[in-house]
Amino acid sequence: MANIFVDPVIVTTPPDNTSRDGIEEWLANLTIWLQEALTSPFEWLHFVQATDLLQESGRFPDFNLLKNWQKRYRLDINIIQIARSINDFFRNEDFDLKQTLDRLEYDFEVETGSISINPAQFIVRWLDAIHQEMHSLFAATCVSKCLNHDLARELRIATSAFPHSVREIEVSAVIVDAIPDFPRSADNSISQTFPLLFTPDDLLPLIDVIELWDRGTKGLLYAIEQQFKKDWYETASDPMKFILGRCFIDSVNDAGLDTNEHMLRRIVKSAAAVIADQAKNIKGYKLHELRETEAANSPQRTRARDNAKAWRLMLGKHGAGWRLHYWQIPTLEGSIIEFSNVVKESDDTICE
Repeated sequence: MANIFVDPVIVTTPPDNTSRDGIEEWLANLTIWLQEALTSPFEWLHFVQATDLLQESGRFPDFNLLKNWQKRYRLDINIIQIARSINDFFRNEDFDLKQTLDRLEYDFEVETGSISINPAQFIVRWLDAIHQEMHSLFAATCVSKCLNHDLARELRIATSAFPHSVREIEVSAVIVDAIPDFPRSADNSISQTFPLLFTPDDLLPLIDVIELWDRGTKGLLYAIEQQFKKDWYETASDPMKFILGRCFIDSVNDAGLDTNEHMLRRIVKSAAAVIADQAKNIKGYKLHELRETEAANSPQRTRARDNAKAWRLMLGKHGAGWRLHYWQIPTLEGSIIEFSNVVKESDDTICE
């Protein structure tokens, strides 16, 4: 699964002369990326030393700065929550890319002045105080990718969009010596590219449904949420709340579907349609009430403890003809979907 490095430009606060609209736009972008970093199952990383230097330069969004902004611009923001999220990620040394690279136990020496990062538009946005350290970090990441380490090979960079047509950066350097050694050109130069992510939507193609399934409840919830954004956000921007029933993951695993990429994608896609309240409009799902008996006039199954209604939809016609069962729980705030279990066509059991 991809590793995501958060470019310090995302957390570097705007200059003092920035307008209220500019501040709000910057905060919205930071909040979006923080939510992904703290909840999505990718491996999110940052650079602790850059954070410290931003703090020393007065360009890190700590609680006091956020509080001053709130008063100055009369911002409708929860500064306690924002500050907590910022600290939970950017102050957590477990997410430090440099420390993670250091644990890979390799070393190298770079020719002075040889580190280059292109296009230039990517790096000119960095605060002067962090340029040297950022160049060194990217050189280390470049060497790590040359050594074919998983971390660097799958690394993407979350950053703010800039006016340039490319969606990747190229890092190059001249290596004087390296341990362990690795093949390089006659002039000892190396070069590696790293893809850029400008919005969380860019994460969608990186999702490996089998890897997410292996991560359990958190991975599956994330997969369904992202599938909703991809398929239904413009049609149904406010999805129903949803949870996974106690039997759901086990029912899929016990059926041997946990390594069936096609069926896992069908499950995730259909679940996204359910929370968008659109499954009823997709003929292939054949969504219908799960009744007490097979009789046409039999009542829909209702769970006594919360008056939840049972539903059944078709995941596939062939083979076992897998079906998805779920409960729709009525509440004062609207329905909550509880995905119950996946069963064969001939099985009408639903987990309570």
